Amino acid sequence: MPPTLIDLSMPIVDHWRFSVSFAHKHAVAEGQPFTSTTLDIAAHAFTHVDAPSHLDDALPPLGEVDLSRLAGDAVVIDLSGLGDDTEITAEHLEGAGAAVTAGDIALLRTDHELRHPTTSPDYWLRSPYVSASAATWLQERGVSAAGFDFPQDRATRAPYDPHFERHPRGHADDWACHSILLASGTPLIEYLTNLWSLPAERVPFYALPLNVPGSDGAPVRAFATLP
Repeated sequence: MPPTLIDLSMPIVDHWRFSVSFAHKHAVAEGQPFTSTTLDIAAHAFTHVDAPSHLDDALPPLGEVDLSRLAGDAVVIDLSGLGDDTEITAEHLEGAGAAVTAGDIALLRTDHELRHPTTSPDYWLRSPYVSASAATWLQERGVSAAGFDFPQDRATRAPYDPHFERHPRGHADDWACHSILLASGTPLIEYLTNLWSLPAERVPFYALPLNVPGSDGAPVRAFATLP
């Protein structure tokens, strides 16, 4: 029997945070033999992967990210007991007890979407966020990629929060995943969903981006497989 696939991707639906537009270049209703749609979407909208060049033009673009870093064994780090606005530390990751080894894809699960739908402002404004110590913890374990079911960097909320203040510890704690993981060449898989539905700590996982070699990122269809 074929494996069961569990979709871990956001639906691409236009809303206040991410815009997407569809335009019919040709339409059957207009007498054309086929309908052909032009899709306009940002590379970093919805579920997507960040290539290192997203941070620095001198770093590798998407075409130089080995696909094997985005497909393979993933370990789910269960942080679902943490609440809104929680700073995720190395101690939280250690306390979760997940056996993270070199080459794993680390998936940080908070179930944030169950408290705040992904289309709501509070999904961004009240999200947990990764500290520099937690990002360093992942980097030191040699993960091949890191994925998140929440907006993982504290400063992601800055454009939408009039009361946002920069972290007193500085830039590395405002943009921990970008400034530590991505800067070291570790791809980020952002805005995953449904991690709560995975029945095991370790699963085969895939987050395969569009083949846009020079891009700094691209949408992905992320999924896990079950026997």
